[in-house]
Amino acid sequence: MKKIIFTLALCILAATATAQKLGITGNIAFDRAQTTILQGISPSLGWSLGLKFRYVSAVGLGFDAAAKYTSEGRSYSDGMTGSSTRASFISIPVNLRYDLQIPAISGMATPFVFVGPEFSWAVDGHEWYNTASKDIFEENKTIWNLNFGFGVLLSKRFEITYNYTMQTNDRFSGGALWDAITHGSTGLKTSSNKIGLTYYF
Repeated sequence: MKKIIFTLALCILAATATAQKLGITGNIAFDRAQTTILQGISPSLGWSLGLKFRYVSAVGLGFDAAAKYTSEGRSYSDGMTGSSTRASFISIPVNLRYDLQIPAISGMATPFVFVGPEFSWAVDGHEWYNTASKDIFEENKTIWNLNFGFGVLLSKRFEITYNYTMQTNDRFSGGALWDAITHGSTGLKTSSNKIGLTYYF
């Protein structure tokens, strides 16, 4: 019995060995602010670069994970003063994915869909002083996102993706005055449309 289980395990590993890949990944992001309370903060074009690991089973179900350096632009304005800057993050997206196995084109192109969380930690902090409300807003150190999208794997080496990223927690936290008015919520979240490219070794 043990020999049978061991043999089956070897067969599964052999069948899926080519589906384990490590590569270089990057994307550009077109950000958009979603807020009902805090006005005057506008995101701009962002980008990221890092490493990505992909595992897909013989039936097409698998996952991918990446560790990326992310840079995002910000513009601040309260009607009296304005400035722009960039914020840096270490981002780790982890996605459940399904690769559609089409025998006729599997060697050339494999379409897939994916969904999963993304965790980002700020490398540098940013504050914004609102001269109208006399309050300071600070960017949160940890950002929680949800990704979902689709893509295509070309020649088993190049991967092109599109995904929509939706933030689930507030981007900024306010000072004492703002907390007293809004009970701690700035209402500012960002969403992104991202186009990515990965090359697998």
